[in-house]
Amino acid sequence: MVAKLKKIRKDVVDCGVGCVALLTNVSDYDEVLDDNLVNMTENMTSLNQVQNVRNMLNIPVANILMVSNYASERMLEPLKDVLIFAALQQMLRAADDALEDLPLEDTGTTVPF
Repeated sequence: MVAKLKKIRKDVVDCGVGCVALLTNVSDYDEVLDDNLVNMTENMTSLNQVQNVRNMLNIPVANILMVSNYASERMLEPLKDVLIFAALQQMLRAADDALEDLPLEDTGTTVPF
């Protein structure tokens, strides 16, 4: 599985697209949210999980995001929502950066404003 992910990452990077990894199975997620949302990446278990992903896939730590999986929950939780929206924002920024780096196509026509 790791080999497949590394291959996908290499192909994506070769196309000029940044990689973002979402960790949805953080073992001490609830402890981190209860303790201090802002410092969740400093929690030892979480930090170890992030470092493992970084080492396996060679993705920058800033692009490894921890989110909770809502698959089995019926009620939304604001603290988890903040993390999910922050992860979405990071993914959109990575996509936007990749799109900005694409060369413009010359179609020979101008588009009026």
